[in-house]
Amino acid sequence: MAAKGQPVNVQKEQVNMQKEQMFGLAEKEMEYRVDLFNRLTQTCFSKCIEKSARKAAPHPYSVYSFVIA
Repeated sequence: MAAKGQPVNVQKEQVNMQKEQMFGLAEKEMEYRVDLFNRLTQTCFSKCIEKSARKAAPHPYSVYSFVIA
């Protein structure tokens, strides 16, 4: 039975819209977190990693082997 006198199909449409909005918000939050991580990582490497270490060829198993100069 429909709550508040609304037909069932209207309620389903509202639920679908809410799900789409929640998915959109989650997607925006994920984009924000990825951007934040990338900016923090870039800042950390530019401040903390010596320039000579960035220029040297890293060991294949090094923590810094994933850095793209």
